[in-house]
Amino acid sequence: MSRLPELERAQLPAAAQAVYDEILASRKGNLSGPFRVWLHSPEWARRAARLGEFARYLTRLPLRQSELAILVTARGQRCPTEWAIHAPIARQAGLEAEIVDALARDEKPAFSSPQDEALYDFCAELNATKTVGEATLARLIARFDAATAVEVTGLVGYYTLVAMTLNVFDVRPGE
Repeated sequence: MSRLPELERAQLPAAAQAVYDEILASRKGNLSGPFRVWLHSPEWARRAARLGEFARYLTRLPLRQSELAILVTARGQRCPTEWAIHAPIARQAGLEAEIVDALARDEKPAFSSPQDEALYDFCAELNATKTVGEATLARLIARFDAATAVEVTGLVGYYTLVAMTLNVFDVRPGE
């Protein structure tokens, strides 16, 4: 059970109900993860949901690679709920089982794609050190481009926010 009470739509003032409806519609009827916590601050929830929509669905990365970055962040932030939500999505998006399994063991996967490996190295280093070295950044830019490097940094930042919310408020999978 979360450390905050779960807010139902009927409990919210009218303006917050509009935020609730907006988030619910944008997430195909799903308010799992941090959203019920964020609804305690409706404007925060609205803005975070919009950023999350971009981070998850609208970056230059295909969903498979976005999910790789999210899983690396879930492990780096030690967030079992984020992992539980995104590991199945990553598999459905085509991320190889061997990669997901290695990440679950906190091991660097054996990548067949130099692009995937550059993405992994960037995300792992960013999560571990809160920055990346010149060589790591240069390799990511060489495999993708500068705009993608900016977006990946933001994606890791957004999912760090999600992980912190889930961890602080003790949100469990399925809540």
